[in-house]
Amino acid sequence: MSKFKITTKNFKIFNLFTITIFILVSVFFISNQAQADGHNVHGHAWSENIGWISFNCDDHGTCGTIDYGVDIDTDTGKFSGWAWSENIGWINFNNSTHSLINYPKVEGYLEQEATLNTSKTCDKKDRIVNGWAQVENTKAWIKMSGTNYQVQRDGQTENLTGWAWSEDFGWISFKGSNYKVSTFISDYEPGAENPSTSEFKENCIWNGFRPQIKLYWDFVPCKNDDSQTGYQIQIADNIDFNNPIIDITKTDANGFYFVEGNENKLEYGITTEKSYYWQVKVQSNNKTWSKYLYGGEFKTPKHPYPEAVEFECSKDNTNYVPCKTLKVNAGDTISFKISDKSFMKDNYYLETCGGLLPLMPEGDLKDICKDLYIEKRVWEFGSKCKKPEDCNINDETCNKNEICEKTITINNKEEMKGKEVISRKYDKIENLSENLSLNITDNNKYSCDVKTKFERNKVNFPLPIWKEVIPKN
Repeated sequence: MSKFKITTKNFKIFNLFTITIFILVSVFFISNQAQADGHNVHGHAWSENIGWISFNCDDHGTCGTIDYGVDIDTDTGKFSGWAWSENIGWINFNNSTHSLINYPKVEGYLEQEATLNTSKTCDKKDRIVNGWAQVENTKAWIKMSGTNYQVQRDGQTENLTGWAWSEDFGWISFKGSNYKVSTFISDYEPGAENPSTSEFKENCIWNGFRPQIKLYWDFVPCKNDDSQTGYQIQIADNIDFNNPIIDITKTDANGFYFVEGNENKLEYGITTEKSYYWQVKVQSNNKTWSKYLYGGEFKTPKHPYPEAVEFECSKDNTNYVPCKTLKVNAGDTISFKISDKSFMKDNYYLETCGGLLPLMPEGDLKDICKDLYIEKRVWEFGSKCKKPEDCNINDETCNKNEICEKTITINNKEEMKGKEVISRKYDKIENLSENLSLNITDNNKYSCDVKTKFERNKVNFPLPIWKEVIPKN
């Protein structure tokens, strides 16, 4: 690619010529351009070969006599108007007044005026300027983007950056340390991505008369100071979202929505899992809304999962306390049981079909829960093991995680009325992990886990006792 260089020898002749052209073209420009209240492109670009290029008369205070400037249509992204260079004259960014302009045909590039992709998304690729401008005096072309260069708008500052190229005049820079070309402030649509849902089997403590679920997404800001200020969630039982079951708008910065019991219209499937679909759109800075992001499909279970009940521990099988408050020493025998708080009337565990349901097994879920019962409870005691004999306490086994566990199997609903107590002795405190867990499974293979921790007692050895004696000869 060649470069045009204005030399000192021909500068005066060229400058006199451009002044004459400036006067003639200015008359044409004023007579053919509608007087504007202002132009939405400001500032200067720079070329080593042609010097400064001005994009707005307002930057020089000349708009009262010669109103020139460049605009970008905020909807189409098309450039229009005129820029000015003292060395090469007017630069035409608009073909609307010059129907004879034929833009160069270059494969893969727009054959039209300079155009900014004004997509409302946050993708940087959507801020590139393509197309052409033309120097009025010489009919030389300025190409806004090429194979390894481009002019684009910075998403944070709204300034144009990068380089344009002219076969006649060389490189043109749109941003430097002491100059810039600025544009209008755009209201980019914020975005949301990475939709997900909580698994119902993880929501054991959310059991109720109807399913409850958390819906998650990530807010995508367009600028560094953007923040989510609201969202709208729709949940429907059809993928077209006709007559959504839930349609709620919240002023909230959280990237999740918890479908709570007091507003929950989701239903258990009873005989099979039931499908629902959801979508979300987000608001940025109390102003602009995104398009809907499809969250996908989720399925509610047939019935509630077992409740993640509380359980308690004791050293004497009498004074039971929450296990996390227990301090265990080597040699202690610890008894475990499900807390009395976890029982319902008639000694039915609250772990049965829906947990904290005061009307169970009466009420709305009577038909769903009538044939369900807890099939087994698996206690995982935290004692590490390598082989079965490392446990061997009350029929404990060494599981795949190399932790001692004991399984209590229940054959029918009547057996649930007993409050079994599990006891074990910890001979070596160093073998005691802090974790204790209980897995509860019903006869439909729905299961939940509840976990707690022990606190080890610290062993403090006494300091040595020193006694002074008289040295012996």
